[in-house]
Amino acid sequence: WGGALAATGWLVDFPRLYAYGALMFVSLLITDFVKGYHLGFSLTIVGGLILLTGIILLMRFLRRYPKQEGTLMEFDDA
Repeated sequence: WGGALAATGWLVDFPRLYAYGALMFVSLLITDFVKGYHLGFSLTIVGGLILLTGIILLMRFLRRYPKQEGTLMEFDDA
């Protein structure tokens, strides 16, 4: 899965997918080499990190482009 994410990131020129692919690859290697560390733990941690990254990016986007005062519905009094 890590290789597929990295290849997709390379094809569409989306560097964040490189990082997600590397993170997935490292977590799966840890799963293979550490006894008692299960795949479910690994995928949950990777998913949580990807979710955290998405939340941070959303917060930055909302700070950069705050909600405008007044909506189109308010001006539709015709």
